[in-house]
Amino acid sequence: MSKKSKNFWEYLGFLTFRTLLAPLPSFLQKFILVRLVLLIKIRKKLVIKQLKMVFPKKSDQQISALCREIYRNLALFAHEFFFCNQKKLLKNFEIEGLESLQHSLSQHKGVIYPNLHIGNWEIGMKYMVEKMNLPINALAKRIRNPHLDDYIEKIRRKNGVTTIFLENAFRGTLAALKNDEGIGIMIDQNARKVGLKQDWLGHPASVFQGPAKFAIKSGAMIQPIICIRTKNGFKVIAEEPIDGSLYTKNQIPELTKKICNSLEKQILKYPEQWFWMHKRW
Repeated sequence: MSKKSKNFWEYLGFLTFRTLLAPLPSFLQKFILVRLVLLIKIRKKLVIKQLKMVFPKKSDQQISALCREIYRNLALFAHEFFFCNQKKLLKNFEIEGLESLQHSLSQHKGVIYPNLHIGNWEIGMKYMVEKMNLPINALAKRIRNPHLDDYIEKIRRKNGVTTIFLENAFRGTLAALKNDEGIGIMIDQNARKVGLKQDWLGHPASVFQGPAKFAIKSGAMIQPIICIRTKNGFKVIAEEPIDGSLYTKNQIPELTKKICNSLEKQILKYPEQWFWMHKRW
């Protein structure tokens, strides 16, 4: 089967599945998704391997229980993003570190938001755009399946988030920052050859240096931020802001490490909500 045909049938399968679940009550959609994800357990061996790397003192039973919660949260994210009325999700939000966020915004130099695939990053951006009236762009890599990529992009546009794809990253990001807009950048995947070799959660990894480079080039503020799921809804957590104008090109490794350190602790605090399916090391 050709790549084009495979992409088409994958997308058709996704649309068929969504169409079948769409008329069902929300609680039933969630139940089916959780059971399905727990049954499939995407990249289970990789997830367990990486959990044992980061949490060597946890027993096999504890790792297994944590693994189950990780897949459960993945199913909840899928339900929230593809099935829920996202305007209703915005009703139950709280913010931790509001003063930090306000300080970054008050500088009017543009704000870079280093972020993680944790909790629900998509609804977090929607909240900041709709409820806080902040102009935010998402720097993103295109998904392998172009049909699914277009589908997700339509949801982001509906949420008020503009996507800057990697092929236009340099020009688009600097233009947005110059216009005092925000740029959301995920920093928790394997950066491979373009990254810096630094520790991530205690193990050598390739980390993205884009946020540091853009901040130094533009003089923008860096506001590490995440959006986690809570019992009552969601919580945006804003870490201490960093002024990119205080660093030079020679300090890119130092600034990159500072950015990563500010967010790594959130993975250790909420490991069940991080996307462990990425091959990080």
